[in-house]
Amino acid sequence: MYRIASCALFLVSLAGCVKPYVVIDGKAVPRAQLGYTDHNYFAINHKSAYPEHRGPSSGLRAYGGSIGGRICGVDVVYDTYHQGRHLNVVGFVGRASPIDTISTTNLIAYLQVRDRWSLDGGMRDFTGAVGRTQVGLDPTSTVVDFTLSPGLLRGRIGRRYFNLRANGDSYVGQVSLFSGVYAFELKGRSRLWSMPAADQAAVLPLMMTCVDISNPNAGKPILTVDLDPAAKS
Repeated sequence: MYRIASCALFLVSLAGCVKPYVVIDGKAVPRAQLGYTDHNYFAINHKSAYPEHRGPSSGLRAYGGSIGGRICGVDVVYDTYHQGRHLNVVGFVGRASPIDTISTTNLIAYLQVRDRWSLDGGMRDFTGAVGRTQVGLDPTSTVVDFTLSPGLLRGRIGRRYFNLRANGDSYVGQVSLFSGVYAFELKGRSRLWSMPAADQAAVLPLMMTCVDISNPNAGKPILTVDLDPAAKS
């Protein structure tokens, strides 16, 4: 835990001195400002993002920007860093507050993302842990260990085990919870792959374990996540 906390503090301090541009092929290119929302459960801003869409294992070594916002009733503050063969997403999560500030009770989140070759066109592995809260998250575990590819999403997020396959612009299949096995759909597959890996890492663990925050005492799991509702309107 001390190592993770030290890494988080290092990345937060790095964000304060990052240049507003990067040099690519000898030219200064402004860093990007990105944003994603489903107009319901999540809205995040990715500031000072690396201006090229680079995979987490592309060999890039650079600061990847900061991510902040609210995802399923949880405030998030992350910093991201490309480290050659993997990407680190490190920061804090906490119960949503009336103002957009981080409190002293926030918990550390640490995620590492890697790409690897496979017969179906490449796999992206997400591992780490996301601090739990009583609102918007399965409170029984913080573990993140799942694989994403254009054809599947499979693995563990908290106490939920996913086995989803691509079907049109969705991933569909099953999620296993302590209370049983349920049908699950993640909509907006193309939108997901338009996101940088850091934004995938920020959004997916929280949204895939989201509960009905309008009635948190019931703890009803959300079994349909839509990353691109605007495309259906």
